[in-house]
Amino acid sequence: MWQEIVNSFTSLFDGLGYIPMIALIAGVILLCVELFAPGFGIFGITGSVFAIGGITARMVMGGSLMQLVVMLTVSVAVLIVAFVLVLILAKFGLLNFGIIQNKTAVPTNYSKPSREHAKLLGKVGFATTAFRPVGSFTYKDKVYEAVSTGEYIAKNSKVKVVEVDGDQIKVKKI
Repeated sequence: MWQEIVNSFTSLFDGLGYIPMIALIAGVILLCVELFAPGFGIFGITGSVFAIGGITARMVMGGSLMQLVVMLTVSVAVLIVAFVLVLILAKFGLLNFGIIQNKTAVPTNYSKPSREHAKLLGKVGFATTAFRPVGSFTYKDKVYEAVSTGEYIAKNSKVKVVEVDGDQIKVKKI
C-alpha cells in the first residue's frame, strides 16, 4: 500500500508541465503568505485559485483519482504544517517583524490615575505642556495630568501641586 502511495506521489510529477507545477507551487506559497500576513485575503484567494488550477491542470493532463487524492492531501498537509508553525512562532513571540506593534499611544513614563497622588501635595515639577487650564507636568521623571488653579501656565514653567482631590491634581505657577 505504501509503495503504491509513493509511486502515485512520484508519478504526479512525471509529465507535469511547467504551468501546472508553477501554479501549484505558487498557490501553496501564497496560501502560506496569507497565514503570515493576514489582510484582505488577496493572497489566500489567489493562492487557492492557483493551487486548484494547478491540480485541475494536472488532472486534465491525464491524472488518476489516486493522484488527485495525493495532491490534495499534500497541499492540505503543507497548509496545516504552516498553520501550526505560525501558532508556535506566535506563542513564543517570534512573529513580531513589523506587522503587529505592541506599542501604546500613552508613553510608558505616564502616570496612571491613582489615590497615591496625595503624596504629591507641595511638590514642585515642570510643566511639560501648557496649562489652559488642563496640562501635564513632570515630577521625578514621571508625567502627571493636572489642572491649573485658573491661570495660564506656559510650557517648561515651574509648577507646585497645591491641591489633590482623589485623582485630580491642581497646580499653580511658582
